[in-house]
Amino acid sequence: MLPAATASLLGPLLTAWALLPFAQGQTPNYTRPVFLCGGDVTGESGYLASEGFPNLYPPNKECIWTITVPESQTVSLSFRVFDLELHPSCRYDALEVFAGSGTSGQRLGRFCGTFRPAPLVAPGNQVTLRMTSDEGTGGRGFLLWYSGRATSGTGPPPGARRKWVTDPRVEWAAWGYWDGE
Repeated sequence: MLPAATASLLGPLLTAWALLPFAQGQTPNYTRPVFLCGGDVTGESGYLASEGFPNLYPPNKECIWTITVPESQTVSLSFRVFDLELHPSCRYDALEVFAGSGTSGQRLGRFCGTFRPAPLVAPGNQVTLRMTSDEGTGGRGFLLWYSGRATSGTGPPPGARRKWVTDPRVEWAAWGYWDGE
């Protein structure tokens, strides 16, 4: 049985997915989607999850996904569920997010534990996710929603009144953050 908080997050997603055939005039199919280890994902938006989600992810794995949205857009990631083995430096199990195609681009974040990472916006139309797990304790993994966002240049966000800061120490927003000063 899922915890109440998780069930409330997954309920609408799984319900909508299960009812999709009704909207298309077909007999409903209640088979749960199967999430695999790695792959290329292309489109304006969609869900992506760790292998086997919502069950426990397998040990001793490295899974790499590349998400590509249309060229005129940037990739936005919104984590809905996050449950990886916790360690202060994410030494055992981790999800890393990189700008571009492949793991040689700028690392936008490295995450583990049970707190959902803040929404992430990549600087371009591709991001690569790498999830690694060791042989020990695991969790349910992650479920995220990716979507393309229209590029808005390199200036401050709409309505900004203060200076825009680009700081390489900030991992969660590749093109900078609002410093509030």
